[in-house]
Amino acid sequence: TLLLEDTADSDFLINADVPLFNSGSWVHIATTWDYGTNRFQIYVNGSAVVDVTRATNGNMPDFNSLYFGDNRTSYNPYAITRVADASFDEVYIASRVLSPTEIQADMNATHPCPSLLDHFVIAHDGAGINCLAETITVTATAADGSTVTGYTGSIDLDTQTATGSWSLNSGNGSFADAVADDGLASYQFVVADAGVASFDLDYRSGPASIDVDVFEGVIRDDDTEGNLVFSPSGFVVTAAPLSNPPPALIDLSIAVQTAASDFPLYIAAYGQTSTDPVCGIIEAYDGAKTLKFWSSYNDPLTGTLPVSVDGAAIAGSEAAAAMQAVSFTQGQAAITVNYPDVGDIDIALKDDTTGNPSLPTGIRGASQPFVVRPAGFVLSNILRSSDAFANPAATDENGAVFIAAGNPFSVTVTAVNSLGNTTPNYGQEATPESVLLTASLVAAGGANNPPLAFTTGFGSFSNGVAIGSDFSWGEVGIITLTPSVGDGDYLGGGDVTGTASGNVGRFTPFDFNVTLDNSPAFATACGSFTYLGQAFNYATAPQVTLSARNSSGAITQNYDNNWWKLADFSESYAHNGGLPASVTLDASGAGHAAIICSNCAGTVTTTFNGSLSYTTSTLETLPFNGAVDISFPVTDSDGIGYAGNPFTISAIGFDAGSEQRSGRGYAQDVYGTYANLGDVLNLPVGTQYYSALSTWLDNLADSCTTYSYAKADSGVTTATTPASPVSVTAGKGDLAIQLTGDSGDPGGVATFTFTWPGWLTGTASASATFGIFRGDDRFLYWREAP
Repeated sequence: TLLLEDTADSDFLINADVPLFNSGSWVHIATTWDYGTNRFQIYVNGSAVVDVTRATNGNMPDFNSLYFGDNRTSYNPYAITRVADASFDEVYIASRVLSPTEIQADMNATHPCPSLLDHFVIAHDGAGINCLAETITVTATAADGSTVTGYTGSIDLDTQTATGSWSLNSGNGSFADAVADDGLASYQFVVADAGVASFDLDYRSGPASIDVDVFEGVIRDDDTEGNLVFSPSGFVVTAAPLSNPPPALIDLSIAVQTAASDFPLYIAAYGQTSTDPVCGIIEAYDGAKTLKFWSSYNDPLTGTLPVSVDGAAIAGSEAAAAMQAVSFTQGQAAITVNYPDVGDIDIALKDDTTGNPSLPTGIRGASQPFVVRPAGFVLSNILRSSDAFANPAATDENGAVFIAAGNPFSVTVTAVNSLGNTTPNYGQEATPESVLLTASLVAAGGANNPPLAFTTGFGSFSNGVAIGSDFSWGEVGIITLTPSVGDGDYLGGGDVTGTASGNVGRFTPFDFNVTLDNSPAFATACGSFTYLGQAFNYATAPQVTLSARNSSGAITQNYDNNWWKLADFSESYAHNGGLPASVTLDASGAGHAAIICSNCAGTVTTTFNGSLSYTTSTLETLPFNGAVDISFPVTDSDGIGYAGNPFTISAIGFDAGSEQRSGRGYAQDVYGTYANLGDVLNLPVGTQYYSALSTWLDNLADSCTTYSYAKADSGVTTATTPASPVSVTAGKGDLAIQLTGDSGDPGGVATFTFTWPGWLTGTASASATFGIFRGDDRFLYWREAP
């Protein structure tokens, strides 16, 4: 997520929905902002996952402190609560937008790092046969017991008896055994080894009990493997019966097994005897034998459930091993093994009934370590973390609500064997295994299916059960959850997929974000002012965008079509500030485009329309400045809404002047002393407004009013200009009346009836009279009444 603010105080969120990263993995993240094009990109591991544009002003505010991985201020417009649960090894800030090639080069750049190596761990089965190569595994290990997967050092191998020859069993590096049968060899690890390599030791003679040593300089193995005891003969344990004669290279590996599922192992008495010096299967070892079996827990180091051989539980140590009958045929036998738990184990066995002086501890052998993994995982108790509300398992968009997108819910997971019983060792490994949940989309208004998000995920396992309480899914819809091994590879034995849950949901949006997309303004109705009662429209109509969001502020794209539950809102209009008592705002003609979501991907834009007016019940109303607030609530049928409800567009002004004036039209009678054809009388007509001085003044700013008139002549014939209708200029729209005929007694009257716009109270009629003598002009004061 990239969250930023430009110098216009606008906030922007650029979010990338990418799969979760495995714990312990290294991830390269890069973000770019091209000021010139407003293009934003987010790269993950060198590949662009987001490429969008945003309407910024192209300028970033000055930096104070720059933080990575968390929002370090109280200002959090998108309510982001998650942080980077990780360590940053390097941060690089460029002064320009880097190209994809440059970003990939930065991702691939390396430098020497200090070694994490603390010691080596050696693994062998404890019993070797002189004529059969014994496999020994070496693991480079850190102080916390984890494998140093990037180890590339050189080790020395030493039997410490000056005898024995080494060969490479598995590994990609360089191996050398310079002198045969001197007990020494060396190996150069490479990255492809991932910190683990195996070697075969051919130990024909020398002290029977040896302590294999591995070291790089002063760093040595930890000696936890114990001594390796060789004898002329012993038992070989394989996953398939051996041919006779056996192959030159015997495959001792045992495949990954499933907890509580039976699997066969094959035992062969192998080596040399005093009567048969040829190394191979000892066919004389035949018939009913009494063996002792025991198991070793390698990872985890302990266990509570026993391994069974042929249906009988075996001990967890040699000292506690009990006798058990096994039937051999010409040196070979088959047993059925079952382990109801999980982990890395091996099985050892011996026959200490022979009384052979050359085998003082009996005929011995052991299997190679092998992995037993769970049969599956079962999910239960899916609850809303805030109040433990149980998942209602909705089936469609009308089903019960479970939780808001992005809010945490809890899940209980149980690792089970093939019988459905709990495997208590799961999660107790040296590097504890966990469980990954994968969401599958069942129903939604769209197809977006982001991965589950979490900070901790499942907590520690106890008796095969773990609870995670901070899982969240950032979309709208219904999903199922499928559990699998946390890192996709149980102790190197591959993945296990559990049983998918039933429906989880319904998930709703967390909230709505509402943004005003422009700077709205009303069109001043009459030049620089608007009359009271005169309708005014929008010069720039408000446009708002409504977006359904999850708790991180990302748009829930699946809130669409039938899943869109926000009905059309009803807005209210109010004057911004105080109004004269006689004035009201009439918004009966105003509205907005209907909100319709069809493939809207969680976002709908609507534009307001129509007209408004200020009306007054008192003609003599002082001027005031108009400004309108539009408010509307955003709440859907599930009760999900805009956090600041109602959303308000404040103080929408006017494009050319906001003053609202009470106006009237006037016309004055006019008289003439003669009635000669061609005489002209000028009839004063115009508009006035009630001023802040509480008096009527000519409205010199009015060049928009148009009035119409009708004329009736009496005793004379007249011609009038301009013709009806008449547009006033600077508040004036006088009429010129010319006498064109007088057939009777001298003089007469032209009577005018006026029609004014609805928002003006005006003089209804006025007359022009020809042929009337008005008397002497001697006067002290003369004023025409309005």
